[in-house]
Amino acid sequence: MAGKRVVLLWATNRGVQMIVNTGLAQMQLEAVFCTSLGQFQENLQRQPVAVLVASEELRSSGIDVAALVSLVGDGPIVVILNSSRQPIDSMGTRARPLAIPCTSKQLVQVLSGAVQSAEDSQQKSPETTPIVHDPLENQSLDTQNLNELIAEEVDKQLKQLIQTKLDSLIQRLVPEMAEAIIKQELERLLSEAQANAPLDLGPDSGDV
Repeated sequence: MAGKRVVLLWATNRGVQMIVNTGLAQMQLEAVFCTSLGQFQENLQRQPVAVLVASEELRSSGIDVAALVSLVGDGPIVVILNSSRQPIDSMGTRARPLAIPCTSKQLVQVLSGAVQSAEDSQQKSPETTPIVHDPLENQSLDTQNLNELIAEEVDKQLKQLIQTKLDSLIQRLVPEMAEAIIKQELERLLSEAQANAPLDLGPDSGDV
């Protein structure tokens, strides 16, 4: 879905851009930088899951938080990055203030649950292009199961190979062994027969 993982950042301060970009990278979100109200309005068409606006940009453009939320519309979370000591008046709106400078962890905490909710809302919208999932995505096996299947297949193939070799060896050796055993047995019988036969001295062997 176009813009599904996009977050708009309206800020001209390079330091703010670096802080936000680092946090969004940890969440695998794409940052789209805007340096003017016109760019911000144009990129709202990308259906971002969240918009982050520096407080000084609102002041310089003469826009209050309520007007910003109305401009963004339903869906994306709105975060006001406040770099001044003056608190942001976000009462009565769904905008969330976040003091700048902040850590990447703080930014992730503000965005994580809200981004998921925004994505779910976009997926349910009738105007949203449905997500086409890979049909094999849910059929993937974890590493342990895959290793077990591979081990079973290797064991099966190895047993079949050993059995084939053994059968071939038996077919070749059994006749040879049988022939040798029969020959040895015949020789033994002949030897015994010769040993047990009476000595033949001829017809006159009894005369002195």
